[in-house]
Amino acid sequence: MAMSPMTPQNFRQRQEAEVVAPIRRPYSTAVNNVTSSAPETLFTVPDGYYFEVVDFSVCNIEGATLAVTVSLVPDGGSASASNRVYDAYPVAANDSGTLTAVVGRLLEPGEFIVASVDGATGGNFWLSGYMLEGTPR
Repeated sequence: MAMSPMTPQNFRQRQEAEVVAPIRRPYSTAVNNVTSSAPETLFTVPDGYYFEVVDFSVCNIEGATLAVTVSLVPDGGSASASNRVYDAYPVAANDSGTLTAVVGRLLEPGEFIVASVDGATGGNFWLSGYMLEGTPR
């Protein structure tokens, strides 16, 4: 089968049909000494970006078990039972772990991660992943 010659019209149709992958930029942040039982925003996805979570960990820096609550809140929303992914999740004294219910998630523009803990000394959170510029597939 012979291919048709490239013309401006079919070249443009081909361009419009091609899917362009988003630009992936590595990103990581740490939030130390989260001590409040009131929800604290750990990270907000900037406008124009998506965020692919690769790792989300907590380290208990307290000498007693720490109860961690985490919510993934949509843009314009607030932390509540409807968007909670961990509710009083126990982390042993001086221990750490990956919060696997968040890993692998694709967060949308404006979406944010909120956490609270029940300890006086608190916990340290670590988030890493990719900022995606453009629309993911």
